Amino acid sequence: MHWQPLVVLAGIFFAVCLPNMRRKDESLSRYDNFEAYRERSGLLLPKIGS
Repeated sequence: MHWQPLVVLAGIFFAVCLPNMRRKDESLSRYDNFEAYRERSGLLLPKIGS
């Protein structure tokens, strides 16, 4: 297992996926119950626990 493919995948994630996820949260922020959604969900994975 070489480190270069991991660097390429991380670069794609940070260049494409992360900005899209942030843009989605920004567009959802106009709804009233966005704060409740934001408290119970993480950016990538749902929050577990209280």
